[in-house]
Amino acid sequence: MPSPFRPLRRTSVTALTLVVICALAALVLTKGPIKTARAGNTWEVDLSYRSSSCISDDLRCESLKDAVAAAESGDTIRIRAGRFDAENDILIENKNLTIIGAGQPRTIFLPGGNGSIIDETSGTWITAFNKCPNCSELTSLGRLLRIKNSTVSISGMWITAGGSNGGNGGAVLN
Repeated sequence: MPSPFRPLRRTSVTALTLVVICALAALVLTKGPIKTARAGNTWEVDLSYRSSSCISDDLRCESLKDAVAAAESGDTIRIRAGRFDAENDILIENKNLTIIGAGQPRTIFLPGGNGSIIDETSGTWITAFNKCPNCSELTSLGRLLRIKNSTVSISGMWITAGGSNGGNGGAVLN
């Protein structure tokens, strides 16, 4: 009984193999490695996340500086409530980002006109103060953000302690 299948010619097999290899190569080139972060992601900055760098697998960072470095143009960075000290000289260059805090921290006025305190856990507070726990006085580490050739939307937080020592400075430098 003759076989219902015709044997493929060597040139047909070679052509089919070439088409499959090209299709797989195109898929890898357009999709990239499986766990690579792509623009349009939302990064989360959280003080409880203890790592020396951001991880693109879970899009979480310990500092705003690390999140800005890891983010791509079009990404959003959400900053959880807390006081983030020593966030200084963060360069945002050629990236369009949205940076959103958890809201402004709440000021609590003490009874009897005895001043006020800031509830640092009620909102997002970004500072360029040093993180010296044993220092009697906090000092500013300089400007907080440098924005070059970028469109950046910043909302829902306090930004304080940006200063300048003998040059351009302030909280935000554009």
